[in-house]
Amino acid sequence: MFKGKRSTTVATLSASVAFWLLASCASTSPANLDLGTPADGRSYDRKVLIGANTKFVNVDGGEVIKFVVQEPDGADKSFTWRFSKAREAVVDLSALAPNGVLSRPIKVVVGPDPRY
Repeated sequence: MFKGKRSTTVATLSASVAFWLLASCASTSPANLDLGTPADGRSYDRKVLIGANTKFVNVDGGEVIKFVVQEPDGADKSFTWRFSKAREAVVDLSALAPNGVLSRPIKVVVGPDPRY
């Protein structure tokens, strides 16, 4: 009977560890998925304007994009991002933007890098 309790304890512990590992993977933020790097101060491939009605933006892996967030009061904020993702992804641009630049979610659809 002692042997049964031991195997139940080991199974419970194993299940707990597995659940913890899965939960930690699920909580990974988009910015941690190797989507690229900030590229402020560098040249860029194109400029994308983010207006009040912008809901999503399409980019390709390998592109360097300067995002210009147009504020209603006329004060624009901007940042530049180099997308290094070689495969398709959908991310929230506000997770990539520096603090205070973008206060609402906008989806970025990253297409595959055309070089591959």
